[in-house]
Amino acid sequence: MILEMKSHRDQFRKVGPDGRVNIPAAIRRHMGLRTGDSVLFKRTHHGVIIESANDAIDKVQGILAGKGLPDRIEREPDRELS
Repeated sequence: MILEMKSHRDQFRKVGPDGRVNIPAAIRRHMGLRTGDSVLFKRTHHGVIIESANDAIDKVQGILAGKGLPDRIEREPDRELS
């Protein structure tokens, strides 16, 4: 999900001493983010895109759909070494 904010909704945030930046509540709600969720930071030639990790995973799964890959990958049983 790419969120382009209109100028009247743009919000500035300061970077804390540990490098953290708070995502405004309105943006978190719009993106469906909850405490503890992971986000993906993607650098582009236009700037940085913040995407929910779940959205990123869904995109990859969509790209791989129909490629003959299994729906689920299971661990093989351990084998004894000879």
